Amino acid sequence: MKKNVYLLILIFICLNNLFGQDYERYKKILDTTITSEYLGFDKSITVTVPFEWQKDLNRYFPMIIVFDRQNERSHDFILNTIDYLTSNEQMPSAIIISVESEQKYRYLETLHKASSAKGLAEENEKFIFDELVPLAEKQYNASQYRLLIGHSRYGYFTTSLLNSRINELNGVISLSPFFTHTNLNLTDSIITIDNQEFNSHKYYRFGIGNDYPSDFLKMDLVIKQLNNSDFNAKGFLFKEADHNVTPGLTIGISLYEIFE
Repeated sequence: MKKNVYLLILIFICLNNLFGQDYERYKKILDTTITSEYLGFDKSITVTVPFEWQKDLNRYFPMIIVFDRQNERSHDFILNTIDYLTSNEQMPSAIIISVESEQKYRYLETLHKASSAKGLAEENEKFIFDELVPLAEKQYNASQYRLLIGHSRYGYFTTSLLNSRINELNGVISLSPFFTHTNLNLTDSIITIDNQEFNSHKYYRFGIGNDYPSDFLKMDLVIKQLNNSDFNAKGFLFKEADHNVTPGLTIGISLYEIFE
């Protein structure tokens, strides 16, 4: 009987280690839900902080917002990559805000009104910059250094923010994005960056696999023609990579180059 109990305990410990989210340099401190005034529905978030973080500590950390928390495989890979690079002193400790997107809202909250009157992209933008960012700065010692990471529709959406919110951002990493939607072409928007002056250096990285190769070629051509020394942009094409594989291939090199 005792052997069976010990065996069950051992199995529990092994499973906990296997499926538990143990980081070297980070700890999850909160799972919560925010009722967004702008979107009109709840948004679930997770807050992950460095081990050295303390609420009353007079120290501020770069903020990384990772969208699509519900996609556990890619989300966990991204956080583990951040942990790996931080542990090896290749990037600074950061405040990580993971944002879930319910399937029934995900399309609408990344859809601009130029494409459909039902689109909530503008409201989502206000949720991020008028609700989520102030919360992170006030409650979790997030600095004004802000990096967004989005996959697929959120790759498209985060890329669009380079045009509307570029001076409130330091970097965007778009994973498996597309760049055209009804009445919208984000490659045209990127062209306007050449004539802008920024309050800090800006970074843009995007990685595309076998899903949108034509979009990659168009965006890659545009960014190679830009001459704005304050805008550092680069794309990665993985010709044989599937849509859900591209994030794993893109995230490490992108984070390294942004924080190098």
